Amino acid sequence: MNSLSAIPYNTLVVAAAVAVVGFASGVVGCFGVLRRRALAGDAAAHATLAGVVAAFVVTGRRDLPALLVGAFVAA
Repeated sequence: MNSLSAIPYNTLVVAAAVAVVGFASGVVGCFGVLRRRALAGDAAAHATLAGVVAAFVVTGRRDLPALLVGAFVAA
């Protein structure tokens, strides 16, 4: 029996997405450090988090376009 067949499909999709995002974040993070832009990346990440929270508080629902708008406005 294959060990992957025992794992639910949704778990595999989430695990694959997390792996891809982790790889991409590592590459972008290393590039930012080498270009001496690490502080700018941290500031943008923290600003977008505040924008997502503010958009959620204003709209009261988890609507992706609204949360993205809030992140872009705050960043």
